[in-house]
Amino acid sequence: MKAHVYFVKTVVGVWLLDLFVVDVHSLSSSSSATVKATPSSVVPTLSLQECLQAGQQLHKEECDFGFQTYGRTSSSSKEDEDEATAASSLGSEKKHSSFSDDDFVEHSIPYPGPDDTLKVQSVFQSKAPLVSEQDCAELIQEARDKIAADLLNDQQLQQQQQQQQGGDITQQQQQQQQPTNSQLGEARVSTLPKGRDWLQKNAHSTLFPLLQDRFGVDATHLTLHDALIIGYGYFGDGGSRSQPIHRDSSLLSLNIALSEESSYSGGGTYFEGLGKTLHQARGHITCHPGGIMHAGHGITKGERWVMVLFVIDETVPQLARRCHQLGMMSSSSSSSSS
Repeated sequence: MKAHVYFVKTVVGVWLLDLFVVDVHSLSSSSSATVKATPSSVVPTLSLQECLQAGQQLHKEECDFGFQTYGRTSSSSKEDEDEATAASSLGSEKKHSSFSDDDFVEHSIPYPGPDDTLKVQSVFQSKAPLVSEQDCAELIQEARDKIAADLLNDQQLQQQQQQQQGGDITQQQQQQQQPTNSQLGEARVSTLPKGRDWLQKNAHSTLFPLLQDRFGVDATHLTLHDALIIGYGYFGDGGSRSQPIHRDSSLLSLNIALSEESSYSGGGTYFEGLGKTLHQARGHITCHPGGIMHAGHGITKGERWVMVLFVIDETVPQLARRCHQLGMMSSSSSSSSS
C-alpha cells in the first residue's frame, strides 16, 4: 500500500514542509536490499524496511564525520581537566559542566516538536557571554574571507561551464542549480581551519557539557553533523536577511551570537511556540531541541553574524526525521525523471 507522509526537506540544516508518497511494505518482507544513504543512490520508492536501514546508515555516517572532524568528549577526569583549561578561550569564567539554573533564562514550549526522546523541552539563553569578543571577531573574519574566496571560485566555475557549453547557461539550468554556501552567505566551520580548531576545543570543554546540563543528554555521545557561520545582510539587499519557519535537522541546536547588537537592526530568532522573537547579545548562546519550529527574524539594516551548530547523539538515530528526508530525496528523484 501507499502512505502519505508529511516531509520536511533538508536544506543547509533545516526542514521545509513538503508532501511525498512512499511505498510501505510489510516489515516481515524477505527483501534484504539495502539503500546507501546518499541522494545519488536513492531509488524512486523505498520500502519501510529500506528506509529504516538507510536512515540508520545515514546517522552512522553523520556521526562518523562529526567524531572524525571535531573529536569526541572524553569521560576521563584527567582529560576533562585538560579540556576545562582549554575553555579559557571562552569569554566566561564558566568551565567544564559548571552550569546551574542561575546561568540561563528558560522558555518553556507548549509543543516542542516531534522528537520525544529529550528529557527537557525548552529554549535556554545564557545570561552571560560564553564566547569572548575577540573569538567572535576572529570567527566572523575567517568566515567572511572564506565566503568571498568561494564566491570568486563560483564565478570562475560558472564561466568555465558557459565556455564548455558554447554560450550562456539557460534559465532552466540556472533554476536547477542549487545555491552554494557562499551564495547564501554561509561558511561551513569544517572548512575553516581556525574555526574548526576553536570548535574542536570548545565543543567538548563547554558547549556539549552545557547541553548535558540543560537537556540531560550524555555529552560523550554528542557530535556535530553540521556547523555554519551565517552572515545575514552580508550581501546587502541581495543576500540572505532571514530564515523561513523550519525545524532543524538535529537533535539539539546551538545558536551563538557573533555580532554586536548595535551592528544591525531587527534580527533575533522567532519561536512559534512562544509567539515571540528572542534576541541575544554578542557571545551569548541560545540552545533548543531541533524539532522546535523557529525562524531567523529578518534584519533591516547592517550585518548579523551567527554560528549555528546542529548536534546529534550517536545513540538517538531520529529515524522518523531521516525517513522523511529520504522520502523527499525519493520524491525529487522520481519527479526529475518523469
